[in-house]
Order: sequence, then structure tokens, then C-alpha cells
Amino acid sequence: MVDRLPRANHSNAAERARYISESSIIVDGHNDIPHWVHKYGFDLGSSLSDSRTVNAEWIWVFGERFASPSAETLRTHTDLERMKKGALNAQFFSIFVHPFVGIAPEVMRDEALSIIDKMDQQIAKYNDRMVLACTPEDVRIAVSKGLLAGMYGLEGGHAISDIRDVSTYLDAGVSYVTVTWAVSNRWAGSSSDHGRSKGLTDAGRKLVQELNDAGIIIDVSHISDPAFWDVLGESRAPVIASHSSVRALVDTERNLTDDMLRALAENNGVVMINFGGIAIDPRKRSNLALAFDAARHLQFSNPSIKQVADHIEYAVNLIGSEHVGLGSDFDGTLFLPAGLKDVSGYPRLVQELIDRGFTDQDIKKILGENSLRVMSEVQDLASQPVDSCLKG
Repeated sequence: MVDRLPRANHSNAAERARYISESSIIVDGHNDIPHWVHKYGFDLGSSLSDSRTVNAEWIWVFGERFASPSAETLRTHTDLERMKKGALNAQFFSIFVHPFVGIAPEVMRDEALSIIDKMDQQIAKYNDRMVLACTPEDVRIAVSKGLLAGMYGLEGGHAISDIRDVSTYLDAGVSYVTVTWAVSNRWAGSSSDHGRSKGLTDAGRKLVQELNDAGIIIDVSHISDPAFWDVLGESRAPVIASHSSVRALVDTERNLTDDMLRALAENNGVVMINFGGIAIDPRKRSNLALAFDAARHLQFSNPSIKQVADHIEYAVNLIGSEHVGLGSDFDGTLFLPAGLKDVSGYPRLVQELIDRGFTDQDIKKILGENSLRVMSEVQDLASQPVDSCLKG
């Protein structure tokens, strides 16, 4: 790999973007395709030529009111063919269990482990194309062999029934834990409900230390502002925001303020920019804004890939290129930009960064090197070494 690619070697920006993409490790911090694999039997080996007709995006919104899709009729953002096309070679797969009211944490933990098992089956089925990776070294070895490095992130501490579950998730290959989702839990307040004014609980402080000891990255996406500050005060290791953007550009609690971004950089962590319109487009920052947008245009307006780059550029200018990464939220978000509507679009985003004057070295950091650095530093600070997941 090279840090700087001479412009003269390529006839246009698209060629150069393709080269940088294919010679880099692209780490995406958050992809929800495991939900579709687990609930609907979606197969990552599905071909673009399949007759898929049901858009998975809207099932998030409407559930199965209008259609009950089969694996063969799902149109997702993600499959192995498009990952290859997009030069994506290191993916954090989100392990998400919906915290329906009344469901016991033990039940949610067991479902999370079932989702992991389904993903393990996919990895085994396509072991000539992908492997499970648990360390930065695993990722680099996989990529050097032309394989996709699949990693797991548990989205939501509600699926941790007891602090002892941390070791269970570690053994299952989980590399990061998002402390909350859109609902508060026993560990911390969420950014999206009545817990917005609540920080870490006493149990949550113990969870932070347990995750540090295990070498599992702490993810601050979705948590309340007070909980964010509590986590940074408690953690002895860098943290990530696996799928958050910049609040100065889109004023929603799911995004990070300038002070939060600065603190994340001081912690040596990484903000991984979300591609979804709800995070990057002020016209979609709330239900009221969405309604106004739809009424004005007689449909929902399309975000732009430039808006994703705006958030990247803002964060880089504020805290440096060492603390910014990518966290698409594919298959778990709405209103994706033209040109970046699925996992094949990363080279187009790289081209946009090239057009804005980003150096090859900075682009490589943003694409994946920053995320691998955090993973390495977190594991170096663990109480015992994190084992490789590679077999053979």
C-alpha cells in the first residue's frame, strides 16, 4: 500500500478513487444486514440479478403491514457481490435485538447470540469470500488474502442481561458494544427517549470497566449527552461513535456536538459518519422536518453524497483526520444519498473527498486505518490478550 498516489498515474478522478479504495482497508462501522439474515433468511450471497422487489428500508418504518417479504424478494443495501464492487473489505455487522416492552434481558441476550449464530453460518457458507475477524491482525490477514473481514458489534446494552454476559459476547466474537439503542436501559440513558437527561448508572460504570478489561470497544452512538460524558470520564481506552454524524450540521441528538467531537479526539477515539439522511440532511432531522420536506416537494427530497462529505470534512477540520471514519448504517437507515445507496458506493465517496483536496494518506485513515488503530489500542489495554478468530 502507498500513502500518496501520483495523480499522473490516472487519467481521471474516478480511476484514482477506485485505486485508493482497492488499495486501502475500508472499515465500515455499522451495517444492520444481520437483522435481515436472522429474521427473513436473507443470504449474503444473493445476486443482483435476483428478482427482489420489496425494499427493506420501508419495512423498518411500516413493518409487515403491506408486505411480508421472503429472502428471495428482499432488496437490501448489502450483499457480498456489491461489497466487492464497492471495495469494502472490513465490515462491523450490527447485532441488534429490538427491546420490545416486557422482554426479559436474558431473552434478548439469547436472541442476540442466535443472530450471531446465523451470521457465523453465513461466514462458514462463504468461507472462500469472508472470515470472522476479532483483532486488527485478523483484519489485515483477511484483506491480504482477498477476503472480507467480518466483525460483530452488539447494538444496545439491553441485550446484556448481566455484566457476566460480556465474556459470553467476547467469546462469540463481539468487538464493540453500543451502550444503548433508542431506549434507555439499566446501564445508561438514551438520546431518544425519557433518558436524555440521564447518564451512566452505577451498573453502567461497572460495565464500562468490564468492557475495557475484555478489550471490547465502547460505542457511544445512541447514548444521551450526559452518558457520553460519563463514558469518556470512565473509560481508560478509546471509544467510537459507530454511526453518528455532526450536530453542528444537523441538529439531532443522535449526532455529536463540537465539544463531544473534541473530547472524542482527546480520548483518541473515532466518530464514524452515518450516511443516512436522518443524520446528514437537516430536512430530515425530525418527524416535523420530514413532513415539511415531503409537503414541499410532494415527495421526500434526496440527500446528496456531498452532505456525507460535508460531515466528514467538518469533523476533520475540527479534530483532525486521525479521528474520523465511516459508519454507514446500511440496512438500518432511510434516505440514503444518490450514489451511496448501497455498499457498492464507497469509491464514489472517495472521489468526492479527492475533489475536496483530501490527501491519499488522510483518505486511507478515514476509510479504515483510524478504526483499526482504536481496535488495537483497546485490545492492548485489555486485562488479557484478545484471541484471534481466524482458523487454520
